[in-house]
Parts: sequence; C-alpha cells; structure tokens
Amino acid sequence: MHHIYKDRLRFMVSSRNPLAHRSKITLAEVAEQPLIFPRTGFTRQVLDKLFRPYRARIHVTMELPSIGMIKRFVAADAGVSFISESFAKGPGQSRRSEAAYRRRRGSLARTRSGLPPPTAASPAPPRRSSV
Repeated sequence: MHHIYKDRLRFMVSSRNPLAHRSKITLAEVAEQPLIFPRTGFTRQVLDKLFRPYRARIHVTMELPSIGMIKRFVAADAGVSFISESFAKGPGQSRRSEAAYRRRRGSLARTRSGLPPPTAASPAPPRRSSV
C-alpha cells in the first residue's frame, strides 16, 4: 500500500481562549472546551474516534459544512476545533496539541506488478466547493 497524501491535524483556538497561550495541551483539556466539528468527511471521522473516550464530557456546539466557517467561528471565540494543517494557513490561529494527530487520505493499494512506481510529485490540493 502506498499513501499518496499525508496531513497533520492542528488544534485551532481563538487568541482570547486561555488555551491559546499554552505550549502543551491534552485531549482531556480540549474535551472541556466547546467544540466545533466539520459536519462530514474524513476529519470528522478522525475526531469522532479521537474523542470517543471523552464522549460523556464533550460538547459539540457546532457542526459546520466548510473549513472557512469553522475558522471564522473559532476566530470569534465560539469554540475550538481541529483542522487539516494544509488548510490552517492563517494569522496564527493554529497551535499543535501535545500529540501529533495525522490523517491519511487517498491510500492506494498496489495490486498488479505492472503499475508504475509511485512518483515524488505531490498531488494537487483538493478543490474547495462553493457553498
């Protein structure tokens, strides 16, 4: 199996949130915050699995359909979120939590020896859909 795209999830928090000025944050501390999750998708599946041990304590305040909306609500201090590092490029809104969380998209299993070897070229970033 060859992974064709690897991305890291980043913890996103408003500069007004007390967690913003900390260098290390645990998942237990994040679970106590109001959470903003993507409505669907692979990141949502990863977050559901990640927060499964804290299921009784977490409070998902919003489930939003786009990364842009998640960023705006986090910036407005409506909650905290995790976002793909490739989409986290913004004015200092993204912080790493204690552990590195990774997601893999587009895994490719090689089934025939006649396939060409994987290349070093990076795939184009996914297109953003307009909502």
